[in-house]
Amino acid sequence: MKFSFAVVAFSLCLVASGVEAQDNRAADTLKLRPAVDPSDRRDFRVIGPAQSQEGLSETDRKIGIARSLMRQRNFEGAASLLEVILESEPQNGIAQNLLLQCYQELNRTLQAEALVRQLLQAQPDNFQFRITLAELLAAQDRMPEAIEAYDRAAGLIPQWNDLRVAVLVRSELKSGAVDHALAYINRARQETGDSTMLALETGQLLERQGRYAAAVKEYFPVLAQDTTRDASDAEKRLFEMLSFVGSAAETEDALLHVSSGEVSPRALRLLSTHFIRTGQFDKAFQFTLQQDSVEQGQGQSLLFYMRQCAERKQYAQVCRMADRVRARYDASSPILVDALFHYGDALVQLGQLDSAIAMFSLAGQSSPADNDKSEALFRIGMIYVDQLDECNQAMVYFDSITTHYRRGRGYLDAQLQIPRCQIRMGELDRAAEAYGRLQDSRLNPDMLEEVAYQSAMIRFYEKQFDTAQVMLRKLMVDHPRGYYVNDALRLVMTLKEVEGNDTARYDFSDALYFSARRMPDSARERYSRLARGEALADVSLLKLAELDLAEADSSAALQSLESLIERFPESYYLPFGLKAKADVMMADEDSVEAAMAIYRRLLAEFGNYPFITEVRERLRMYEQQRVG
Repeated sequence: MKFSFAVVAFSLCLVASGVEAQDNRAADTLKLRPAVDPSDRRDFRVIGPAQSQEGLSETDRKIGIARSLMRQRNFEGAASLLEVILESEPQNGIAQNLLLQCYQELNRTLQAEALVRQLLQAQPDNFQFRITLAELLAAQDRMPEAIEAYDRAAGLIPQWNDLRVAVLVRSELKSGAVDHALAYINRARQETGDSTMLALETGQLLERQGRYAAAVKEYFPVLAQDTTRDASDAEKRLFEMLSFVGSAAETEDALLHVSSGEVSPRALRLLSTHFIRTGQFDKAFQFTLQQDSVEQGQGQSLLFYMRQCAERKQYAQVCRMADRVRARYDASSPILVDALFHYGDALVQLGQLDSAIAMFSLAGQSSPADNDKSEALFRIGMIYVDQLDECNQAMVYFDSITTHYRRGRGYLDAQLQIPRCQIRMGELDRAAEAYGRLQDSRLNPDMLEEVAYQSAMIRFYEKQFDTAQVMLRKLMVDHPRGYYVNDALRLVMTLKEVEGNDTARYDFSDALYFSARRMPDSARERYSRLARGEALADVSLLKLAELDLAEADSSAALQSLESLIERFPESYYLPFGLKAKADVMMADEDSVEAAMAIYRRLLAEFGNYPFITEVRERLRMYEQQRVG
């Protein structure tokens, strides 16, 4: 205990002395004060591993302690200890450099400057010390002196191809010595004859001056390097200029001007992406076609355009590009099938279902690969499931996959869709048998979890409540981080709440079964009956709101949610109702602030609920938009 107390006392002494040193520092000279009594010879080896301290000098041990303090971001204590070392060993280079780092971290610019000047007396040709001195002077708004320091640093560079040229320019950019840096770069270009030398740094300097068109001319040629880090940095700078309101228009005009000649594929992709983001699809379309031509017709840029448009729900643009792909590429091209799949998906979103089915059929016929053929059949089947509500017809396609294409993702997806369709058609026994067979298949964990959950739900629909509850509890143990865990937990809680109340259990079972069969009116009737009573009224009100939202009836949904919030302030489902209400209110500009207030309440009071990550993200995005 005595030994530990000595270490604690020593650390406190270090911190106290650091404060004293900071308060009493001179304006233009370095004064090193002892942080502890120089006669103090207490053992410092306790700070580091005992085995690494054997045979080290006292100074090395103290430097080890200083490094440890710096790793803990205790720069005050480290600085005080290093000052003690330099009192006895003024020329200790390791201690000097570490002390300089501490001063910079502590923003003690005066002391840092004095230390650097002391170091330069011993090493006048040290380039890094000259740069550091210039940055310290610039930080004190002593720009004439900083410029002089930069000039002396430049005098240490023997030739223009030295890497230190870029180091100096970047330091000047950081310090705000823009005009001096530009003049230095112009001199370098004149003497070397390289008009693109330090293009990235020049572009950033021009941005500082608000000369965005000139910056574009610097960045744009760098894109031709394509796969280099400089090209990536140039692309990033151009995107940022296009995103900033103050520079977007000038940057866009300059890009259109410089792109009139021979342009690299990367530059064309940048232009296409920008115009997609800004909704200028005609320009984006043309630049994409130009990129494909420059890339000698590989077609990947056309697919990239289709994906970006699909992500932005611009399905007409997906179809437009798909038509161009079909006109330009034949069945031997590897991109045609992918384009046809994109085309079919876009047609589904546009409600052109017959054309979508025809496009998926063409994709399957155009590819020799079984995976593509099964994928085409699967997507046609899903149109009948999701869009046309014809599960019998969908089963024809899924059965065809499981019969003829017994490999790949399409085969597994079809196997899962078959019992889903059987549940939709009310064939619970056949669905249970299908899921039973799948339990013995080599499925991934997510698929196995779904099989377990749906098998339990079939028992619930059949009013075998005890069996269903056992199966749901097993699912939560087997898949603790799974997709269905929260649904399983909520249903187990519901069954526990109404244990012995057959009327409520039967009505709730029927309501969930009707929902699974896409029979919303029947489900609404059962939920409404429960909502008028007490048992399961809270969850039923939430389910009614979900049904209304699925039919885009936000007024009816809000009415159910308000009833849930008012009648059941202590309910487990209250936070779900609050979030659903806030989500609805977000669609009304006049209600956004009120919605944000609800999100903040959820974050403060219900941090353990499964939706809290989404709530936090919405609040973050709102704050960013408000600040912007």
